[in-house]
Amino acid sequence: MKALNSISKSIFYRSFAVVDETFNPRHAALRKYRYIIPSKGLNLERMRTCAQLFVGEHDLVRFCKSEGKTTVITVDDISVTADEHMVTMDFSARYYLWNMIRRISAALISVGRGDSEITDVKCALEGQDLTFGLARADALTLTDVVYPDMDFLAPSKNMMVQRIEEENFRNCIKNRFLESL
Repeated sequence: MKALNSISKSIFYRSFAVVDETFNPRHAALRKYRYIIPSKGLNLERMRTCAQLFVGEHDLVRFCKSEGKTTVITVDDISVTADEHMVTMDFSARYYLWNMIRRISAALISVGRGDSEITDVKCALEGQDLTFGLARADALTLTDVVYPDMDFLAPSKNMMVQRIEEENFRNCIKNRFLESL
C-alpha cells in the first residue's frame, strides 16, 4: 500500500485484496462516484428533485456516449448535499456508460442554475433530443468499488493520515501562491 500510494499522485489506495487469475474487475456489485462543484447560484432543492428522476432503470441514451452498448442502466442512488462552498453529488450504480455521470451532472447543474427546467430533463429521459452539455472532468472522482465476497486489507490509519496531511500541505502552498497573485 505504501509503495502504491507513494507513486500515485492523484490516486489514493486505501485497501487491497489478493485475487486469483479468474478475477474480473468489471464484475463489481457497485461503483460509487462523486462530483463536486461550487455551490454559488445553485438551487439545491431543484437539483435534488431532478436527481431523483435518474434513480431506477432508464434509457440514458441522451446522457451518455453509448459506443454501441445498451443505454438502459439502473442507477441505485444519487444524493445531492452541500456545505457553505460546495455541492456534492454522489452516484451509486453497478456500472456506468461513458460520460454518463458528467452528462447527468451537467443536467443537474443546469436545473440548479435555473437554465433548464426539471420537465426538460424528464423529456430527455423520455427520448426527446435534448442535451445539457458535459460537465468538467476534473470534478469527478471514483470513490469506491464494491465486491461483496472479497476480503480487503487496509493499511494502518497512520499511513493514510500522513498522505492526507501531505496533500493538504501541498494544497495550502498552492492556494497561498494563488492568493498572492
